[in-house]
Amino acid sequence: MYGSTEFLGHVSNFHNPAAAGADFKAGNLGDLLPNVQMKIIDLNDSTCNLPANETGEICFRGPPCFVEYLKNEEETKVAKDKEGWYRTGDVGFYNSDGCLFITDRIKEMIKYKLYSVFPAFVEEYITRLSEIESVCVVGVPHKTEGYYPRAYVLLKESCLLTEEQLLQNVKENLGPDKWLRGGVRFINSMPRTAVGKVDRKHFKDLVKSELIEEIIE
Repeated sequence: MYGSTEFLGHVSNFHNPAAAGADFKAGNLGDLLPNVQMKIIDLNDSTCNLPANETGEICFRGPPCFVEYLKNEEETKVAKDKEGWYRTGDVGFYNSDGCLFITDRIKEMIKYKLYSVFPAFVEEYITRLSEIESVCVVGVPHKTEGYYPRAYVLLKESCLLTEEQLLQNVKENLGPDKWLRGGVRFINSMPRTAVGKVDRKHFKDLVKSELIEEIIE
């Protein structure tokens, strides 16, 4: 299921046996609970609502929505508009059956030129490789092109993989905007947060003082 502190109870598989049963679609978080509305808005134009299977920011409206952040009117206005739509900050899409899929968080998005690159998409592909234990992709600042994606990779024990092999694999299987122009760094352990998630902030801190000047095609 999917929910947040600001909007308790958005989406669930529990109330819809078909969504969780034989027809379950991988990655599907379920469909809307009663009395809840959902829309997906364009990442570059919040007034533009997107149709099924197009990725944008997920928004909800309904009785479960929070009233306000205590003594913080400005943050409340950012999170919830005048029509009562709560902007989750999550990126995703719904399919033709109304089932929700999460792609990433807006704040994790990497801007390369005019492209929006979602680290989770690249990470999902890389972790399918048999040599990979875990991976974290972050953007490295570039002088003129925004950010170049870089992968910090933890290999499985006794597995061998070179940077060139991984770079080539990504080039052959993902679009040019997702190529690892920031390179690959192999690590001995993957730092994680208290709840077990990969500590993306750790890697963002590693690259924030870097500046790539070379244009990499």
